[in-house]
Amino acid sequence: MTIAIKEIIGGLAALIGLINIGIYFLTIIRGQITPHFFTWVIWTFTNAIIFAAQYLDAGGPGAWQTGVTSIACGVIAITAISHGEHNITRTDWAAFVCALGALPIWFLTHNPLASVLTLTVVDSIGFYPTFRKAFQEPYRENAGWTFSAAFVYSLSIMALTNYDWTTLLYPVAMIGWQGGLGVMLLWRRSTVKKN
Repeated sequence: MTIAIKEIIGGLAALIGLINIGIYFLTIIRGQITPHFFTWVIWTFTNAIIFAAQYLDAGGPGAWQTGVTSIACGVIAITAISHGEHNITRTDWAAFVCALGALPIWFLTHNPLASVLTLTVVDSIGFYPTFRKAFQEPYRENAGWTFSAAFVYSLSIMALTNYDWTTLLYPVAMIGWQGGLGVMLLWRRSTVKKN
């Protein structure tokens, strides 16, 4: 694939990601879903750092979506303060503390792959509060949004100019987590009646 095509795909991934987040934001404001603040704070930091690692490892246009996602996650985190999940459990706190405690590891390693690996684990821990909430209240998350996010990460992989573990690990993991969350939501909705 030529660089021009990768730039088009990378721009498309970033644009679809922005539209996706915009739709998610509107569902929050309308009270249809309640994001978990802890998850979105973790995702803000991890996406920012992974964007930097992808950019420095010549990820090219495939990294654009990760950068845009970081900014969008920050907006959702701020919105979640007033419009988000307020049932914070001890396990949510444990996941939050573990994830934030692991963030400095990327700085100490001075190794982009070790950083991305650590942050992918941190981001995965960050999914816990949302998975817990979504399992209990499957109608308070947007299944379509999770599948769309997985699609956007697929586009970002196509737009990468350098394919190695540093650039690929995070988007591949996010495809799995977002797709898994969507599947779990659909399954739970088939077993739980909407209130």
